[in-house]
Amino acid sequence: MKIYRQRRPFQRITNGQEATPGQFPYQIVLLSDFPTGTALCGGSVLTRNFILTAAHCVVSGTNTVVSGGIAIMGAHNRTIEEASQQRIRYTASGIRYHPLYVSSTLRYDIAVVLLDSSITFTDRIQPVRLPARSDTRQFGGFVGTLSGFGRTTDASQSISTVVRFTSNPVMTNANCITRWGSSNIQNQNVCLSGTGGRSSCNGDSGGPLTVESGGPMQIGVVSFVSIRGCEVAYRNETSTDRIVNGQEALPGQFPFQVALLLNFPKGTALCGGSVLTRNFILTAAHCVSATSTTLVSGGIAIMGAHNRTAMELSQQRIRFSSTGIRRHPEYNDTRLRNDVALILLNSPMTFTSRVQPISLPARTDTRQFEGFTGTVSGFGRSSDASPYPSSILRFTSNPIMTKAECIVSWGFTLAQSQNVCLKSTGGRSSCNGDSGGPLTVNSGGVLQIGTVSFGSAYGFVCLAVAAARAEQIDIDWSKVRPVEKFDHYWTRLPPEIQAYRNETSTDRITNGQEALPGQFPFQVALLSDFPEGTALCGASVLTRNFLLTASHCISGTGNVLSSGGIAIMGAHNRNIVELSQQRIRFSTSGIRRHPGYDATSLRNDVALVLLNSRITFTSRVQPIRLPARTDTRQFGGFTGTVSGFGRTTDFSQATSATLRFTSNPVLTNAECIVSWGFTLAQSQNVCLKASGGRSACNGDSGGPLTVDSNGVLQIGVVSFVSSSGCAAGWPSVYARVTYFLPWINANIW
Repeated sequence: MKIYRQRRPFQRITNGQEATPGQFPYQIVLLSDFPTGTALCGGSVLTRNFILTAAHCVVSGTNTVVSGGIAIMGAHNRTIEEASQQRIRYTASGIRYHPLYVSSTLRYDIAVVLLDSSITFTDRIQPVRLPARSDTRQFGGFVGTLSGFGRTTDASQSISTVVRFTSNPVMTNANCITRWGSSNIQNQNVCLSGTGGRSSCNGDSGGPLTVESGGPMQIGVVSFVSIRGCEVAYRNETSTDRIVNGQEALPGQFPFQVALLLNFPKGTALCGGSVLTRNFILTAAHCVSATSTTLVSGGIAIMGAHNRTAMELSQQRIRFSSTGIRRHPEYNDTRLRNDVALILLNSPMTFTSRVQPISLPARTDTRQFEGFTGTVSGFGRSSDASPYPSSILRFTSNPIMTKAECIVSWGFTLAQSQNVCLKSTGGRSSCNGDSGGPLTVNSGGVLQIGTVSFGSAYGFVCLAVAAARAEQIDIDWSKVRPVEKFDHYWTRLPPEIQAYRNETSTDRITNGQEALPGQFPFQVALLSDFPEGTALCGASVLTRNFLLTASHCISGTGNVLSSGGIAIMGAHNRNIVELSQQRIRFSTSGIRRHPGYDATSLRNDVALVLLNSRITFTSRVQPIRLPARTDTRQFGGFTGTVSGFGRTTDFSQATSATLRFTSNPVLTNAECIVSWGFTLAQSQNVCLKASGGRSACNGDSGGPLTVDSNGVLQIGVVSFVSSSGCAAGWPSVYARVTYFLPWINANIW
């Protein structure tokens, strides 16, 4: 890098922190071949072919471009050939540096590099978003984030092997010119404060400066720092005006923000909330509590608002009632323990560019997010002197405190492991009216980690989202039986069929094979609670909220619904609490059984299950694809695959702990009727051959039958097999998904 007056070449994020793998999927390590050796810089992914960097990273002092080099995408540790990495060469002919670049002053210090071959986008490699050409903001007061592989301290002589990052406020041009002078800083520059000694340093040149504005957005390319050192901070930044001392949000900047108007006996209260799904909002328990034992009578949720007092076109206003409120059962109003609640709206919201759900941490995410920059948004008061809440959405950002710092401020009585705390540096904090609103960080996208609970001049405390939702669900598998083992399963059938009960009992994929971990990411193990015990069935993931299964899996004696149960997603071995698993409860109120279900004939044997909390999609948990409503194929002759945790043989009395599957040809309707007759096999069914004794069996009920049609497609739901045994050679029968698509689509969101 060039040294110019108070400018200094730099080699790293000083006083920052190590990023999580994939946190900055647009980050690049750029190795440029200069005559004197190979230089390390940063860069960012623009497209599959182009990367963005600084001109001084690819141009020598004589304005001669380097001979070429290597770009490394997807790296967490640049010194290791990680599976996530892509290393692509570039040549001098691929370098496009700005024609007005001046190496002595670092004017127009920007370049793009055309790679020799195209990048393949993955979950670890993604392009960065740039501002619109019409965006004239200076971004002063925004929190800027720098990432790179440069030096970690001024004293360090080596650069970092792992990607690191830091965050600080973006300065206005006026503040920056005050520091650097108009000869050094012009309109083409943007500056980041060096508060706390946090800065970019040698090796970070060319890397991205991003802000959070409806997602990460690159607003700068690292150019230079002070020759006095990367850790020399400039502390004369002005504070803004805010949530308290924050700043006005841009329309649509926080599409997950909700303004809640709550009907208390003495009037209407204002709180914040966040969009979880089309039906549910997350907020604080104290926002919906009239007393320690009673709830508010209802209220209105406003989504998509920039000015909550105006009837903007972007807004959606939906009522909710007290029956839709789910307050944490262990909420304590004296100490604000478990201060979290869910609100079910009276009607679903419509997702738009201005109304979107927030992402929550994975259940396996154990980070405390200490040192991350947290952002809180809301319509609360903008200052302690103001008697009224803000009509405009505002936000502020500050560092997340360590648990020790939080306890020093609040003591053990108030701050516990279920809380996360945010500093109130510069008088910036949440205030009255912000309760229940989201505390977010940027971690591979915007992630809600807390819900505003209480505060003071010390800062404010949120209930950690992870603590609120990380219920440990243990299962006594000795008490779990296939649904086909229960009395109610058989008593609904005609006497001539019941006679087979004691001859053969079946629970599973017979004569199949064990699946690979993650091979069927849509598979669910469904445990339904009946008076006689817990029944095991299969199911499939439809959305973050809904599962598809068989009606007979959730129907007990007299067609009474199950009292609830547990759904296990991401399991390979259901008996073990694997890291990939998500175990989520469901209740009777969440069961949508087909209204035409007939327990005797198993007509309309399909049901939906709404979970108590959302699924987090991962590589091991994914939704299944259903056919289009216009798809009229019978799929006869396709190879169908059925998966589940049922019995492996007719002679086995135990279900399988591990996920298994088998494949056989799908029959046409005519072929199925030949085997089963018109009474049992109808157009609403699809059948699978049982060649080689391979079939679904007890415990597989409700699970998916899939085919490969431009990807995996679910065409059936396991319904029944022959009472003569799963391996007897009779086709297994499924509820045909295409037949039930109108009903399914009308009942999920």
